[in-house]
Amino acid sequence: MASCTWGQGKWYPGEQLPRWALGCYWRADGEPAWRDATLIADERHPEGHEAADARRFVTTLSAQLGVTADHVQAGYEDVLYYPLGVNENCR
Repeated sequence: MASCTWGQGKWYPGEQLPRWALGCYWRADGEPAWRDATLIADERHPEGHEAADARRFVTTLSAQLGVTADHVQAGYEDVLYYPLGVNENCR
């Protein structure tokens, strides 16, 4: 089973938005990296998780990593930040 991902790629001067970066990963020995496909989230149906779920997850993760919750910080995406040219790099 291969894992295909996409996300933000390189951002070249003069371009308003970054390019997409695509990746495809698999095991060299041909064995599946993941056996239970029902545990893989379907990005076409993101319902079911809210901010409280994310907070609980990152708090639990930080505890497992030995990092205090004081270092946990919420992150938000401002969808209009770059299209409106607020960033100097976008002009």
